Amino acid sequence: MTDEELMRAVQVGDLSAFEQIVLRHQTSAWNFACRILNDHAEAEDVAQEAFLRVLDAAPRYQPTAKFRTFPRGPALDSGAESFGAAGARPAATPATAGARLAL
Repeated sequence: MTDEELMRAVQVGDLSAFEQIVLRHQTSAWNFACRILNDHAEAEDVAQEAFLRVLDAAPRYQPTAKFRTFPRGPALDSGAESFGAAGARPAATPATAGARLAL
């Protein structure tokens, strides 16, 4: 199944489809968060939070872009919150700005 098909299944309550989404994208979500935070443990927390936000947003998911861009918005938001809690601000780069706009 494609990511988009899995997300459609998640929209109707199929948590095994969500598990497949997580398994497919957990490494890239962690890598993305790690690049933002430069902290491996914090990146794990941020990636996990991003997937929880994806699950929460599943009813509103519209396949207008590749799914792989979808978790980056929540990861970026969670990463920014983590930076804010630490008193620092993440640097805006074209890559992170583009990922945010892709949502």
